Amino acid sequence: MVITLVVFLFIFLVLLFVLFTPLIVNINTEDKLYDVRLKGVLRLYFSFEGGVFQVKGTMFLIPFTIRAFKAARKEDKKSKRGLKNFYDKLAGLKTAPMLLRYIFKGLKTFNIRYFRVNFDTDDFVRNAQLVPYITYLNTRYENMNLSINFTGESFAIMMIQNRIYKLLIVAVKYLINKHKRKK
Repeated sequence: MVITLVVFLFIFLVLLFVLFTPLIVNINTEDKLYDVRLKGVLRLYFSFEGGVFQVKGTMFLIPFTIRAFKAARKEDKKSKRGLKNFYDKLAGLKTAPMLLRYIFKGLKTFNIRYFRVNFDTDDFVRNAQLVPYITYLNTRYENMNLSINFTGESFAIMMIQNRIYKLLIVAVKYLINKHKRKK
């Protein structure tokens, strides 16, 4: 009885830890690094090498690798029909606007911790015209660093943070409202 209670309490505390631990998404196109972290629990690295999409990561200090997809081949006529049927079904859903609204609510729960973009439009005049707007955006937002170069290089670095419980709240609200609409 006591051991069962201790195991249940341990599982409950681990779930609470996972729910309230920050989920961090890093996107770095300059170094081609893409990763998702749940501090102390999970870390995933995404890469596309040799025509194969790979996910490398660690979960509770145990490393693993998943080779998810190979490079896309020419599409068959059957796959086009399958996509058309999928889009037809999606268009027929009455709850699609509600789902879209809750997707946007879920996206609003993310916090942008760091955002840096360096780009070149390949047009000197347009680059010069964009400088005042970029200066305004850099002074207005603390976590944003936009810059224009005239050398032709472009990259983006972004760090996004969220907590899983915020996403669960949005998902539960969607399911409750969906259930209410059916009645």
